[in-house]
Parts: sequence; structure tokens; C-alpha cells
Amino acid sequence: MDAQPVGPAPTGEKRSGARAWARRAALVVMLALAVVAITRNYQAIAEDLERIPPWTVAAASVFAVLGMLASLQVWRELLAGLGSRLGLRISAHIFFVSQLGKYVPGSLWSIVAQMEMGREHRVPRRSAAVLGVLALVISGVAGITVAVALMPWVTPELRHRFWWLVLVLPLLYVAIHPRLLDRVLNRLLRLARREPLPEAIGWRSLLKATAWQCLTWLLLGLQVWFIVIGLDGDPVETLAPSIVGYALAYTLGMAAFFLPAGAGVRDAVLVLALAGSMPTSTALVVALVVRCLATLVDLLLAGIQLVIHRVAA
Repeated sequence: MDAQPVGPAPTGEKRSGARAWARRAALVVMLALAVVAITRNYQAIAEDLERIPPWTVAAASVFAVLGMLASLQVWRELLAGLGSRLGLRISAHIFFVSQLGKYVPGSLWSIVAQMEMGREHRVPRRSAAVLGVLALVISGVAGITVAVALMPWVTPELRHRFWWLVLVLPLLYVAIHPRLLDRVLNRLLRLARREPLPEAIGWRSLLKATAWQCLTWLLLGLQVWFIVIGLDGDPVETLAPSIVGYALAYTLGMAAFFLPAGAGVRDAVLVLALAGSMPTSTALVVALVVRCLATLVDLLLAGIQLVIHRVAA
């Protein structure tokens, strides 16, 4: 038989290969920036880490991992509510690897990563984009819900600074009404010249996602609390400020989308929340340790998923 002529690769294959290389390059950049974040923070707090009992760091690490696992459930619930159900293994791979996008300036990089990775599992790009926005909204609503619920047990100074959240919270729950959300999101999709959502998200998915996110803030707040205890903080006096402080720090940090992982804003809010229960210098060390630990956990979970994905391929 005559040999078949070898022509140029089809355009579709070229684009697919280019996207694969782009994803790899983006992953390398995100990993590098995450490592830089760890190095900078660790050098700043190395001396203080030496006086923190190992058991408190170990306990904080456990709650940090549990908090991220609960956050994964938020993502899965919202995705299912938008009409795309993925298995736990695939969801974990997309979610935890995409979290490295937080370390690239601009809060949208995690969303972009989820959009690209979701394509391989038939998740519509518009659903992935909307999911990223919804996750940020639910994160904020849940953060303020937790803060308002625990406000009676925080310091008077913290209550004085954030009393207005009690007025804001009802408005937020009105804003996430499914009918209103559906109209707003589809309007934005039309402006972006995209097709409407496959199906409207319902109250059940929104409330379940909010409940999972509240649990996430509680678990991550306990992570902070164990670090506070390790630095001689009063266990009773600092419990509520640790949880409220982290929930508000992360919620307000999301507004600083131009900074990697809300750098600076999150730390400042957490220090402010803890300063009434401990010296400001110690509260600053807590914020830095927590940020370093969170970055390590992000790298650990993303690394585990990359290994699992490579073995399963």
C-alpha cells in the first residue's frame, strides 16, 4: 500500500495541544508563586514558630484540611445546582488544583482554571464561570452569617466596628433569591454573548452550599484558634474572635481581587479581630502563621490530586 501523506495537524488538535501547554505553564507559575508566599511568610515568623507547641500546629493543620474538604462540598453543591454533577475524585482534582490560582494577582484566576479544567468533563464554560461567581457570593454570605451569629461573644470593640453587618445580612439573603439570581446571571451571560444557564439554581442547592460554607468558616476559624492557644491566648476569650475574625478576614479579602489570596487585607482584618483579646504583635504573628499554613495545605491538597490524576491516567 502507498504511504499516506502526512499533513499538518488539524486546527482543533493544535488548539487542544496549545491549551494543554498553557495549563501546564499556568500551573508552574501558580506553584512558584505559592512557594514564594510560603518562603516570605516563614522567614518573617520563624522565631515565633519555635515557641508554638507542635500539637497546636498539628491540630490547626487538621482543621485547615477539614475546612478545605468542606469548601469542596460547597463547590460540588453549586455545580450540581447548575446542572453538572461530577464525581468526588474529579471534583477534588479540579477544585484543589484550581485553588493555586489564588496566588496569582487577580481573584479570577481560580475561576479561569476551573473553566478550563471543567471542559474536559463536559462542564459548560458558562456554568463554570457562573459557579466561580456564585462561590464567592455564597462565601461572603456565609462569612457574614457566622460573624453575626457569634457577635455577642466577641469583644466590645469588634462589635462596635462591625455592628452594621446585622443590617446587611437580611439584604444579602434577599440578593441570593433564586429568581433574582437567575435573572441577574442570565442577563450578564447575554451581555457576554453567551447562552443562558442550562437550568436555574434552586433554594435547596443555595442553602446547602451556604450551610457547607458556614461549616467551612467554623473549621478554619478553629484552625486560627489553635494557633492562638499555641501563642498563649486565652482559650475561652479568643474562641469567638478567632472564628469571626477569619470569616470576616476572608470575606473582606475577596474584595481585594487585585492581590494574591487577598494578601494584606485578610491579615489586617484578622489582626484587628484578635487585637482586643491579645497583644497586636502576637495577633500579627497568628495571621502570618495562619497564612503560611493555609498555603501549605493548598499545596498539599493540589499535589495529592496531581499525583492521583497522574496515576489514574
